Amino acid sequence: MKNVVGYVRISSASQIDNTSIEVQIEKIEMYCSLHNLNLVKIYKDEGISAKNTDRPNYQDMMEFLSNKESNVDGIVVYKNDRLHRSLYDLLGMIK
Repeated sequence: MKNVVGYVRISSASQIDNTSIEVQIEKIEMYCSLHNLNLVKIYKDEGISAKNTDRPNYQDMMEFLSNKESNVDGIVVYKNDRLHRSLYDLLGMIK
């Protein structure tokens, strides 16, 4: 079984109706269950844009993932735009 972390984010109150934190968490948990993934932790940033990587819990997640002892194989998100709006930032994370 692979270990993963989840990441959820909303940037404004207007997103609460269709992509609330709770809905994102529910979808991530369901995905992990269906694909036999061990969800270690969920990181969440509320009211923060993904225009850059200057997000407190995103930074905590990246620090956790950079530690080889974390033994995490990946990140699960509801939609890619929850993690990054910029392809440049996404490519930087993958690198």
